[in-house]
Amino acid sequence: MEEHQKRIGQRIAKRRVELGLTQEQAQRLVGVKSIRTYQKWEHGESNPYPRNWAKIAEAFGTTREELEGRPPADVEELEDQLDRIEAKIDALTAGLAKRPAEQLRERLEEIARRAQEQADGKREDPPGLEETG
Repeated sequence: MEEHQKRIGQRIAKRRVELGLTQEQAQRLVGVKSIRTYQKWEHGESNPYPRNWAKIAEAFGTTREELEGRPPADVEELEDQLDRIEAKIDALTAGLAKRPAEQLRERLEEIARRAQEQADGKREDPPGLEETG
């Protein structure tokens, strides 16, 4: 049995006891079908599947981080990281997003120019149907 896994189980059990729940009540509250599955979590024999962590945290009024013994996420730091990632994405995609728009603008200007030439009697063909650029 891994020591870290055992400590997680102890935290789950401690929180259940703090809430005044039996293992059976906690098992039903979390929504797992087997009491044995829940008991394995508390005994550190296995860890909950990712889909069950959210259920446990909600049922126990806590967070997965707290039950795992990790420090809570620093929201400001996470927002700063997200800002830096968004800036990198913007820098990488700026040319990509601009290029199609520029091409479209140029194509529309060309069609408008040809339409004007046709209206002025300089061209015979309908605008936009010939000579694709």
